[in-house]
Amino acid sequence: MPLKTTPVLPSDIPTLIRIGYEAFLPGVFSVIYVRAPTPASIAILTRRWERALADPSTRVDKVVDSDTNELLAYARWKLHERERSNGEVEEGLSVPEPVPDMNAEAERAFYEIVYGATREVMGGRRHCYVSLLVTDPRHQRRGAGSLLLKWILRQADAKGLETFLEASQVARPLYERVGFEVVKELPYDLEKYGGKGVDCFAAMLRQPQKVEES
Repeated sequence: MPLKTTPVLPSDIPTLIRIGYEAFLPGVFSVIYVRAPTPASIAILTRRWERALADPSTRVDKVVDSDTNELLAYARWKLHERERSNGEVEEGLSVPEPVPDMNAEAERAFYEIVYGATREVMGGRRHCYVSLLVTDPRHQRRGAGSLLLKWILRQADAKGLETFLEASQVARPLYERVGFEVVKELPYDLEKYGGKGVDCFAAMLRQPQKVEES
């Protein structure tokens, strides 16, 4: 069952939506997702993905099983190869269109935390930003997420870029193994939105590493 990395296609969007819902439901997303996506919500989520795939500055890639062509993991990321102005930074930090089956207030609060960390830690500096890295829960521990992450990091390293992301508590060890360090804790109070306790994400940063010549 060899794995390979390849760009996401528009035909993959329904699978991205399904995997995203199933993978994100624990923790903070338990208060963001009010119920399973209805057709109206799926239509909005589809438009979000269509815009991402049409954006030349955004990369969306997947890992598939070469034998079955099944999508196992995906990532959305950007290479900011030059310094950006405050205005350019803010253009990339807009809150997405609301989804009927989500708690809009809870989702906005999540984005405010994430975007606040991006402004504070990275600002307009050159860097690689991994905004999503998701593995299908049915295919965890097959190395798909790790393969995709390492593929992204090779490209960031080749350009001498720091890599920045926000990690859940579950995913943090994966990132630490490849050189990421926590630069800011990002607590999210679930009780404000009907949940229990506090879920804590982490802003993590990795310095570029020397690329080995082949």
